Amino acid sequence: MNAIYKIFAKGLLTILPITITVYLVAWLIETLENGFASPVKRFLPESAYVPGLGLILSLAFIFFIGLLVNNLIANQILSKLESSVKKIPLIKAIYSPLKDVMNLFAGQQAGKRTVLVTVAPGVRVLGLVTRDDFDDIGNIVGPTEVAVFIPFSYAMGGYTIIANKSQLAEVDLSAEKAMQLSLTAWVKSRSTPG
Repeated sequence: MNAIYKIFAKGLLTILPITITVYLVAWLIETLENGFASPVKRFLPESAYVPGLGLILSLAFIFFIGLLVNNLIANQILSKLESSVKKIPLIKAIYSPLKDVMNLFAGQQAGKRTVLVTVAPGVRVLGLVTRDDFDDIGNIVGPTEVAVFIPFSYAMGGYTIIANKSQLAEVDLSAEKAMQLSLTAWVKSRSTPG
């Protein structure tokens, strides 16, 4: 019975990551396709619509927005629009944190570094320095302290600690690699011979 369990476990461990990855990619493609296909179907005759057109249009739209943001004038217009949106109380509470998190993981947040934080003698955790300037919130945080995001293993989320700079050791890892290590509890998958 133990041998059957081990064979089943190996099969599950092989197929589960592949299945979840395929599912998430398929979900994303379907979401993009459906999101852009509906408006296209309203304006084009039924015979002109080809499955996949919504996906192609969504990718083109995302690329077009990227071009706009790279353009100085369009970037200024988008910045003014964004600052107007941030003045609406409910929208601000949702939009601002999402934007900050996206910038954090896209590597667009200035000063972000990967660090090991000593939390007890002989115990360190991997984290990302998210902020080291607290002038806008008064004297709640000391001048030698920084905010460090500590991601959870096997979950999307984490917590933020305020740590003294003396507790930090900078690590030569990208934020992406640090997140990957944390999310997988530092487990390294072994390649199966093939």
